[in-house]
Amino acid sequence: MKSNKCFMLAASFILLASTVGCAGNGPSLSSYPNSQCLNINNQDVVRDQASGKIAHSSSGACVRTKWIVDHNPCNDDVVEPKDNFAVYFGSNQTSLTPQAIAELDAFVSTLKGNPHVLDIRIVGYADRIGKAAHNEALSKARAENVRQYIVAKGLIKAKLAKTNWVGDKKTTANCANTLKRDELNKCLKKDRRVEIEVDFVSDVHTGK
Repeated sequence: MKSNKCFMLAASFILLASTVGCAGNGPSLSSYPNSQCLNINNQDVVRDQASGKIAHSSSGACVRTKWIVDHNPCNDDVVEPKDNFAVYFGSNQTSLTPQAIAELDAFVSTLKGNPHVLDIRIVGYADRIGKAAHNEALSKARAENVRQYIVAKGLIKAKLAKTNWVGDKKTTANCANTLKRDELNKCLKKDRRVEIEVDFVSDVHTGK
């Protein structure tokens, strides 16, 4: 009777492994020779022993084990975007203003050391005054200056701070061309900006 129970348990395990594996087209594993189409998304993940958080490779992918679970554990990490944060620049300027520095310092102070910061995207913009090529260069320099500043402050590793620039292609200020130059420059201020968007990782399930 005992041997029959063992046989039934073993058969049930093989059936379960085969069913989970055939949910997708992942590779088979030598640990489960009876499963020919094991789904890699059902392989468990490596977790930090102290925090229970999922370990990631340098490319950001989950580090997998050979063990099988009933769901994709990488989905236990939910990425939540933070609302955009922006700093502004003077007309035809790429250097950080004192106000921008103060705001970036406060931004860094809030997030520095936060283990849930996944990555940061930095996008530079320019207003509509001037030629498109010049404005693209302005937006690029602004984005790079912000990136260098927050990396130097230790907020995030350089490789995780991604920059992009759009020149004057995405202006939002609605300013009449009839305004005097000083008034127009003031009105166009919000187009001379760098936006910073932060992605956080929230641990919904730690496996403990």
